[in-house]
Amino acid sequence: MSEGPLAKRYAGALLFSAKERGVIEQVMDELHSLIAFLEENPKIAFVLESPLIDKKKRERTIQELCKNRYSDLLHNFLRLLNQKNRLPLLAQIGKEFQLHYDAISNRVKVELTSAIELSTEEVERLQRSLTSSLAADVRLETRVDPQILGGIIFKIAGTVADASLRRQLSRLHDTLSM
Repeated sequence: MSEGPLAKRYAGALLFSAKERGVIEQVMDELHSLIAFLEENPKIAFVLESPLIDKKKRERTIQELCKNRYSDLLHNFLRLLNQKNRLPLLAQIGKEFQLHYDAISNRVKVELTSAIELSTEEVERLQRSLTSSLAADVRLETRVDPQILGGIIFKIAGTVADASLRRQLSRLHDTLSM
């Protein structure tokens, strides 16, 4: 089985357990915190992820890492991942957990690309408009890419709506080239 479906299954199981205990947000915060910590500490990440490291050493590392930092639920989840040699999936599990959480919370992530920096008012107006149109809690992430020349590009759940000047010029070029 490939890693994507496995990560989804583990994330779904963790979300179910967290939901049963009423600690979804806490577990999500802990998971994000742990993943960020491992990104900042590659030596510890190596110990946890490497198949060359003995499971018992990884277990001790998990024990030390979780002590007074993370809930028993996350600690036990990490121990399960260790037993199944799935710790390398942790970052992907974190992403999948966020996606599951967003789905049950009616949240939508929207990536907005513009040619220039948008004002706070423009971003807020777009956020309100998207929230109304999508009937969801929109998490708007903005970035600037001068190469689109003008206009904006939205990416919503893998679907791209390209209203950039660059795209319009490309279409015009294609039409005139016929």
